[in-house]
Amino acid sequence: WGSTTPALAAMLAGSPIVFNAFDIYSPRSTAIIVKKASGINSVADLAGRKVAVNRSGLGEFLLIAALEKHRVDRDKVQFVYLNPPDAAPAFAQGKV
Repeated sequence: WGSTTPALAAMLAGSPIVFNAFDIYSPRSTAIIVKKASGINSVADLAGRKVAVNRSGLGEFLLIAALEKHRVDRDKVQFVYLNPPDAAPAFAQGKV
């Protein structure tokens, strides 16, 4: 289980990878996660903040879609590109 982004990138690079299953979650199970004491209660509250996302992955897509839906200018949010192993400690330390 996981994001299809790394698999698709590997396939485009010529790796002999084949999908044998694909699952669509219902209800949707994606979210933007914030700390309870962050003061972030809406997408609009992300303005002026640093948000960790995986470059060209679901995290970046989800953030862009949320910003567009809630009419928040992308330039008002600082995208911090981190892979999950690096994002978790940055989140825990309050850096993103």
